[in-house]
Amino acid sequence: MQKGTYGPSSKMHPVVALISRAPMKIGYTMILVGVLTYVGFFLLSLLTGQTTQVFFSFMHLVQLDFSLLITVGLFFLYSYYRTLDKRLREIRYVFLIDDDEYEMYLENLTNKMSNARGFLLGLPFMALAIASIFFFVMPTMPNALFPVDPLSPIWLYLSIIEFSLIMLPLFGVAIWLGVVVMSVSKDIGRKLEISVEPISPDRAGGLVSFSEVLLRGVFMFSLLLILLIPLLAYLVHNLSSSSPLFALIPTTGLALAILTICVFFLVPQYYIHNILEEEKKKHLSQVSREVNAVLSSIRGILSSSPTKSDIPSQQLTLVSLQLTMLFEQVEKMKTWPSTLWIAAKAISSLFLILLTFFVNQLLLSYIDSVIG
Repeated sequence: MQKGTYGPSSKMHPVVALISRAPMKIGYTMILVGVLTYVGFFLLSLLTGQTTQVFFSFMHLVQLDFSLLITVGLFFLYSYYRTLDKRLREIRYVFLIDDDEYEMYLENLTNKMSNARGFLLGLPFMALAIASIFFFVMPTMPNALFPVDPLSPIWLYLSIIEFSLIMLPLFGVAIWLGVVVMSVSKDIGRKLEISVEPISPDRAGGLVSFSEVLLRGVFMFSLLLILLIPLLAYLVHNLSSSSPLFALIPTTGLALAILTICVFFLVPQYYIHNILEEEKKKHLSQVSREVNAVLSSIRGILSSSPTKSDIPSQQLTLVSLQLTMLFEQVEKMKTWPSTLWIAAKAISSLFLILLTFFVNQLLLSYIDSVIG
């Protein structure tokens, strides 16, 4: 059984792999994709003669947000693949499987992350979005938010093509990545048999690195939500006066998104917590047996040799002391693959989402009062 390491993988999600074929750096290509979505919006506004009408409306803010979200979403796919692969290779030594088996597991994991089920997860959101657009938004158009005809090419581009057919499938992929990472945490200690060293720099057998992957996911999901906050706050603010029931829809969506982030962060840690707890009990039991065996030997020597010259040898006493110290170290072994600093960062990200939402609401109320 070997425990070698491999270099970092260059595999990417199929969407990112597709845009990486462009003859430029992948980061520039992602920015270009976002810019092109905006260019499409701009050209349609020119061709339909609605430039002035659209550029000073809520639609323009929506388009700017969508272009930015698409760019950030692509970066998220690229970054998360690399981070997960890097961390899993860093903790390779924890797993009791051959190098070939481990490489095969990582290969299967990459295929699983690239699975079409990610896009399929976006289908319910697409169906709900298209139904909402046709039955609730388009019948009220033109309105203060979307001052164009409901069959205007620029509106169909923004709502159907860009939002429903591009952004929501990517949203489904992001959720799928969270599901896959949860399955990886469930595999640890089961499909991936482990041997956690009781003494390690992070006091958790190196598994704190996995929490850093989860934290990266919290950061990226939070950033995507924060970018959506101005739109959500604007919708809630405007709908609350005319249709309070509809105003609950974006608010409920935001609450569910925050809850989803919490689930993707906490549930994988709970799975690993169970494994670390079992490993700690196993090591404590093993060290306890060894300490007790040495102490029993010392007591045996003392009881059978009443003279002071026959006291236990210095070596035996030293072994007993070392084992006792080892027991104390194992007792300090962590049973959660995280740190207070990681938890604080995750909580801060979620708090920032709520803070951004409330600040936007207060700002909109202030603008209304000034204009009014």
